[in-house]
Amino acid sequence: MHVAQKFEQVLETYRRPDGHQWTGQQLDGATGGVVTRSYATNLRKGRIGSLGHEQTCAFAEALR
Repeated sequence: MHVAQKFEQVLETYRRPDGHQWTGQQLDGATGGVVTRSYATNLRKGRIGSLGHEQTCAFAEALR
């Protein structure tokens, strides 16, 4: 499974508290700018092959 597919699967599974899926802008805010809107977009489009360590940690913390 490609990173883009895994990323979408995680976003589908771990939704915002209101039940909606995270947007890139919301991820940017929730991660303090570590996962920027453009980074999230590039992940979704498959332009990034893997998440960096800092992004992975910030992303995981935001989705808790």
